[in-house]
Amino acid sequence: MERGFALIDDDLRVEHEIPVFDDPGVRMNEGACDATGRLFCGSMAYDAREGGGRLYRLDPDLSVHVALEGVSIPNGLVWTDAGRTALHADTLAGEVRAYDYDPSNGRFGASRVFVRIDEESGAPDGLALDAEGGLWVALWGGGAVHRYDVRGRLDQTRPVRIRFQ
Repeated sequence: MERGFALIDDDLRVEHEIPVFDDPGVRMNEGACDATGRLFCGSMAYDAREGGGRLYRLDPDLSVHVALEGVSIPNGLVWTDAGRTALHADTLAGEVRAYDYDPSNGRFGASRVFVRIDEESGAPDGLALDAEGGLWVALWGGGAVHRYDVRGRLDQTRPVRIRFQ
């Protein structure tokens, strides 16, 4: 969905659309669910302007709420610490932020930079956690995936090569 959420059936047909905004200069980008089933999805401006996006939360009752404002290109979203910390990448900002997260109500609180990635390495995009709590960050334009330990220190770099045939 370009400007909202949709519920689909088992055959991947849209059953119900939930519009969120009508700005033709903005689109949805990427999302993830928390442990309680809330769906979060970020929006970004087509011109990728700084602060042009938001992170929205779709609750199980189908109500929509703004979870974060002023993000630019929201990507990757994962939860650590039994769901009490959310890690969220903003590709344009070149960082992954750690947010205090309240799993009882789905609200983001105070934040801090967890990882800052220099431009030469690429830009943070997708995120994944491994069994040890390490954060894997796909680097758009960087041809690599970085792994950061639980303190945000880079401890592995894996090159990624894509061949088109």
